[in-house]
Amino acid sequence: MAWDWVLIARGVVAMADPMSVITNVRLLGEEGEVLTAVESARFLNEFVRALPWQQEVQRALGRQLN
Repeated sequence: MAWDWVLIARGVVAMADPMSVITNVRLLGEEGEVLTAVESARFLNEFVRALPWQQEVQRALGRQLN
């Protein structure tokens, strides 16, 4: 999975476009059908929100600033 992020202010990073998560994962619906990109976006965004990526970006940015 990959997504673009932006630095909004010092200490604040966010997804640049929540509809543009790139992945090779195919999500299936309740009937086993492959979900479209738009249908999958909700689930992918929930997954990204659950990851500690913002803390990792902040840690990496902190190293660059020092």
